[in-house]
Amino acid sequence: MFISEPDPDHSSKGTFTDKRARPIQAYWEYPPIVAAHCLDEGKVMLGGGIINCFSDLLTTVLPIPIIMRLQMPMRQRIGVCILLCLGFIVTIAGVIRTYFIWKSLIATWDETWFAYPLWIAAAVEIDLAVVS
Repeated sequence: MFISEPDPDHSSKGTFTDKRARPIQAYWEYPPIVAAHCLDEGKVMLGGGIINCFSDLLTTVLPIPIIMRLQMPMRQRIGVCILLCLGFIVTIAGVIRTYFIWKSLIATWDETWFAYPLWIAAAVEIDLAVVS
């Protein structure tokens, strides 16, 4: 998660600051730094997955009414809508990937074991998105 905030050295410019951990090295430091604060990676990833699924759904659904109002033969409009509806398959793959994000990063302690289906689901979602 990157948020723009003013940089004290360059008062007129904003810089991108990583807000996942304070101080930054606390994100990968072991043993953990005592005064450090890090965001829960599982919750951040789950939030991103939910937003991704929602945007996939909107990208699939919003153009359909516009296509149906175009001045072209009905057969062509239906064909274009069927092609756009392939986005529902990508949305379903995204929902499955989001489920595995929850399963591997939040619901279980064995992140390595349950992340394997997550990586497969992510690859399938990306491949389906490219094909459709």
